Amino acid sequence: MDRICSAEANLPAVWLRHIELRSLWRHGLLDEWRHGATLDDAVFRVAATISINGLHLDKQDFFRKLVYETLRTANHGQAAPNAAHYW
Repeated sequence: MDRICSAEANLPAVWLRHIELRSLWRHGLLDEWRHGATLDDAVFRVAATISINGLHLDKQDFFRKLVYETLRTANHGQAAPNAAHYW
């Protein structure tokens, strides 16, 4: 991981975010933002800035911000995710 991160990166924080995203991916919770084996950039923008409490991110806050970010940058040829089922 240190090969792709800057020297100033907090590697434990990057690793925790990776673990959280991997868990959400495996449970199918990121399917609306998944395109084959990749995720929308919005997922990574939100994951990079969301607070980590202890060893976990606040999933409700993560999805609220992810839906907001998706809607903010929507209409690039794809429908925005249905935000209703995240509340």
